[in-house]
Amino acid sequence: MAQSMAQTNPRLQLLLEQQLNTQLRETRLMGMGAVVIQNGEIRALATEGKQEKSRDTPLSVQDKWHLGSVTKSMTATVIARLVQKGILSWDQGIESIPPGKGGIDAGWQQATLAHLLHHTSGAPANFPISIMFKDDPDNEQQLLEARLKAVQKILADAPEHAPGSQYQYSNTGYTIAAVIAEKATGKSWESLMQQELFIPLGLGSAGFGPPQDEPDNSQPRGHKSILGFTFSVTSNADNPKLMGPAGSVHMSLTDLARYANEHLLGSSGRSQFLPHDQFSRLHQPSLDDYAKGWVIKQRPAAEGGQTLWHNGSNTMWYSLLTLLPEYDAAIAININDGRIDKAERSAIHIFRSLKKVLQEDHSKTPETEQKSQPPRNTSAAESHTTLRSSP
Repeated sequence: MAQSMAQTNPRLQLLLEQQLNTQLRETRLMGMGAVVIQNGEIRALATEGKQEKSRDTPLSVQDKWHLGSVTKSMTATVIARLVQKGILSWDQGIESIPPGKGGIDAGWQQATLAHLLHHTSGAPANFPISIMFKDDPDNEQQLLEARLKAVQKILADAPEHAPGSQYQYSNTGYTIAAVIAEKATGKSWESLMQQELFIPLGLGSAGFGPPQDEPDNSQPRGHKSILGFTFSVTSNADNPKLMGPAGSVHMSLTDLARYANEHLLGSSGRSQFLPHDQFSRLHQPSLDDYAKGWVIKQRPAAEGGQTLWHNGSNTMWYSLLTLLPEYDAAIAININDGRIDKAERSAIHIFRSLKKVLQEDHSKTPETEQKSQPPRNTSAAESHTTLRSSP
């Protein structure tokens, strides 16, 4: 039975509940939840399925979800805040990172912070196995040191292509960018996320790694499937903490909607959180339609215009976040199951069904009643993410 809350668009709410029920029944995924926000208000919110295979506890609309690489736009947003404060510059290089035992290869001299966030720096996709399977540090200082050493190991080798010359999706690139921010501020990426994103936007449910059970409130578990057998993983099962900037944030559906709404506000110059020019930088694509933590899809106006989206998975969870600036709306879909092919197909199907209703409602609204907004910048916009199918 789906859990939902009374929302401001009954038609959209009913459709969401039906879609979650149908997709869960057809795919046998463990559970899923979704939210639609439009004009700054939650229009639909529901969950379906179980928190964990071995428990009968149903998912709740208050539950938290691991977001995987949806985290990347958050890391980029924090860096934009530091750029706005004059602490960082989009064009600065890696010179603030001290060389490790292997030094820093000369090929990195032309790499900039913007290259790292656009996946055009030449950084490899992932860290080597020797780093991925190390035990996580016990405290923040050890985590800072481990993250720096991992990045130094990457920088000791030549980039895989000349910075700025081609697109290559890279979790290491986002980790390098985070280390630049850490060196500039003397604070960990985790502290910066709290200071520059979670607290200012009121994202009280946000944290790092898989959500943890609370004294009076259990949380969902991720799930994996081997040889057709699906099982829940431990509450700590995740990629290494040192690569958190590439994909380790968790939060509730409503907080994810609140975050998405800030980017909608920013895209039209209505945000008090960051100036419009910084949001334009975040949403401006480089190579392969990839901006800073967002994929930018240009569509005809009749199909809703521009879509900004990103998905993510640590192979145990799946998340999809999409922005539809033309409708001043965002849709987030989360699944606590790592069967990526099924999860991705379901999420895209749900997204398209919900988007169709938003499109129909938009077409019926007289132009004089549509929300008045300043002109938008229409030229802008794993293990950790699939980025295979456009929603």
